[in-house]
Amino acid sequence: MGFPSAAWHCRPPLDILPVVMRYRLPAALLVGSALLLAACGGGGGEKTVTFTPTPVARTATPPAVAVPTPPAEFAAYPDAIAAYLSETQGSPSCLAELFSAWSMPQPTFGPPCAAADLDGDGQDEYVVRIADASTTGPPLTETPSADAPPSYGGDVLIMDAADGRFEVVYRAATGADGSPAEALDPTILGTGDYNADGNTEAAIAISRCPADACDTSVLVIGRKGDQYADLFEEPVVVLRTRFSEIAFQDLDGDGAQEIQIQAGAVASVGAGPQRDSVLTYDWDGTSFILADRQSAPSDYLYFVVRDADASYAAVKSALASSLYKKAAEDTSLKDWKEELGTGARDRDELVPYARFRVYLTQLRLLAPTDTDPALILVGSIEALAQEFPNSLHAQAAQRFSEAYRQQPTTPDSAYTSGCAAFVSFLEERRSEFDAAWDYGDANPKRTPGELCPQ
Repeated sequence: MGFPSAAWHCRPPLDILPVVMRYRLPAALLVGSALLLAACGGGGGEKTVTFTPTPVARTATPPAVAVPTPPAEFAAYPDAIAAYLSETQGSPSCLAELFSAWSMPQPTFGPPCAAADLDGDGQDEYVVRIADASTTGPPLTETPSADAPPSYGGDVLIMDAADGRFEVVYRAATGADGSPAEALDPTILGTGDYNADGNTEAAIAISRCPADACDTSVLVIGRKGDQYADLFEEPVVVLRTRFSEIAFQDLDGDGAQEIQIQAGAVASVGAGPQRDSVLTYDWDGTSFILADRQSAPSDYLYFVVRDADASYAAVKSALASSLYKKAAEDTSLKDWKEELGTGARDRDELVPYARFRVYLTQLRLLAPTDTDPALILVGSIEALAQEFPNSLHAQAAQRFSEAYRQQPTTPDSAYTSGCAAFVSFLEERRSEFDAAWDYGDANPKRTPGELCPQ
C-alpha cells in the first residue's frame, strides 16, 4: 500500500495507519520507519520530514488460516463458524472472508457480523447473523410479509471464547422447547452500551409469520450474571415493524438509551380495526420496561372511545369528557362493524356507552354536597334507556341510576352501588357484552368491571 506525499512533524508513522494494518507492515517499511525515527532524533523535536514512498499495488491479504468449506447441513453452521474463530483467534474482518466463501445471503438491514466486548473481559465477542445459502432467496422487503417463502430462515448467534476456544453462547431463534430453530430474516440492529452500565449489549430483531400475519421480536442481549439474556422485562413482539424505525436514543438525559419501536397493523379482517403506534422502553436499573405507548390518531369511532377510556383511567377528566362527546356526536367517525356489512354497528353500543361515561365523568367531579346536580346527572343516565331502548349499555346505565337513587345523600356510596349494579347486569348478559366489544384479535378484550370502575 502506498502513501501520498505528505509532510508531518516527527512522530512514528504508524500513528496514521488503521489499527488492523499496524500488524501487517512489511519488514522493509518497518526498517524505513526506524530510519525515519533516527532522523527525527528518536521522535522528539519539531523537525519537518517529507516522505514520498513508491506506490505499492493493492492486493488482498489472504487469511492465515484457510477458510473451510461450508457444512453440508445448515444446522452445522454455528459450530463450524465457532471452530474457524477458534483457529484464527478472532477475525479482524468480522468473518467477511468466510461469508464470501460460503455465499452467505446478505441481510436486508444491518450488518452480517458485529464484534464487541459484551462481557467486559477485554476481548471481542462476535454477533453473527447466519442464513442458509442453499434455501434462501433474494433479500426480503424490510417489513416482513406472510407470503414470504418459509425458506427465509436463519439465526443470530453470539460467540464467546473460553480458554481460546469460541463457542455459541446465545441463539436468538429457539423453538418452544428451547431447541435451535430458524427465524425469518434475522437482523443485527447494532451494538452499544444501551443501558449505561459500562458494558456493551447487542440489539437483535427476528421475525416470524405463523399464519396470515408477521410479527417481529426485538431483543437487547447483555450479561445477566454469568449468562447472556434478553434485557427487556417482558418479551417484545410487535406487528409489521420496520427495522429502520427501531430507534435507540437517550430521551430523558439519564445516560441510558430509550428504545422506540414502531408497531404496525395486520392486513387481516380478523384482526379488527387497527392503527400504528410507537412503543417506548426505558431502563429502570434492572431491565427495559414499557414506559409509554403513543397511538396514531384514528378516525374510527372505536379508537376515539378507547382513547377516552384511557384518559378517564389517567384522571384526565377534561380530555376524557371531550373525547366521549366526540364519540357520541361526531357522525363522520368510521364505523368498523358497519363496514364489514354484518348488520351490526359500532354506534349501536358505543354511542350510548360514551354518553354514559360523559355523565359518569361529570358525576365524579362533584363535591359530596352537590346532591342536586348529581341527581340531575343521574336523571340523564336513566334517560339513556329510553333514547337507546335496544342498547345493552343503556339498559345497564338504567340499573346504575336505580341503585344510585337509593342512597342520594351519600354520593360516594351511591356511586359504588350504581357501578356494582351496572357491572352485575353486564355480567348476566356476558355473551352479548363480549359480542358488543369484539373488535378482532389485535384489540384487547374488555370486561364489565372496566366500564364502571368502583
